[in-house]
Amino acid sequence: MQRYSKENRRNLLQQWNESGKSGSAFCEENGISRTTFQNWKKWEREERPSGELVEITRPATAALCETGSIRIEFGAFRITVPVTTGQAEIEMILKALRDIAC
Repeated sequence: MQRYSKENRRNLLQQWNESGKSGSAFCEENGISRTTFQNWKKWEREERPSGELVEITRPATAALCETGSIRIEFGAFRITVPVTTGQAEIEMILKALRDIAC
C-alpha cells in the first residue's frame, strides 16, 4: 500500500479539480483507491476553515462583465450562471453544492 504525504494528497486533489474528470476516472488513471480518494476529500474539507476565502480576479475588459458568465467549480461540480445572477442566488447555489457534496 502506497503512502501519500499531505502535500502529495493536496497536489493530486488539485490536479483532479483542474482535470474536469470524474473521481473514478482520475483514480483509475493514477492508481489510487476510490476509498482512499474519498478519505482525502473528507480530510481536506475538515482541515479547511469553514470561512476560508478564495481569490477572485476581475475580467480584463468591461465587455466581459456585460455578456459573460460566472463559472462555479466545487469538486466534480461545474456550474455556469449569467453574470447578472444576484448574490442571493449564488449563495443558494453554493449552499446546495455543499449539502450535496458533504
